[in-house]
Amino acid sequence: MADIPVVIPLLILGVLIGLVLRGKARMGWRLAALGSLFGGLGNLAYGGALTLFQSRTAVESVSRPIAIRQATSIDSPPVFLAFCFLTGFLMVLLVFASAALTLRIRRERALEG
Repeated sequence: MADIPVVIPLLILGVLIGLVLRGKARMGWRLAALGSLFGGLGNLAYGGALTLFQSRTAVESVSRPIAIRQATSIDSPPVFLAFCFLTGFLMVLLVFASAALTLRIRRERALEG
């Protein structure tokens, strides 16, 4: 399997933060949830496309017992796709939440000073 992709969530983050900074969207939990859902679903679709077009001829370089290899790897497509969704969802949610906190702190400091 390929590495878990992060391109789609980064593009969605760029669009969301750009909308908020331009003032075209208000920062709120609905925007964060919607962006996170789009990031997760986009990453899921991209990961699915990667698994469809990836060649299956790669040989594992480390020889481990089968039980350990199955328990610790993300070589199965459902596990890989689940990690793709979780990565996209959590990446957008955490970055958007930190941006919201940063803007809130700056706004409070501007009102105080």
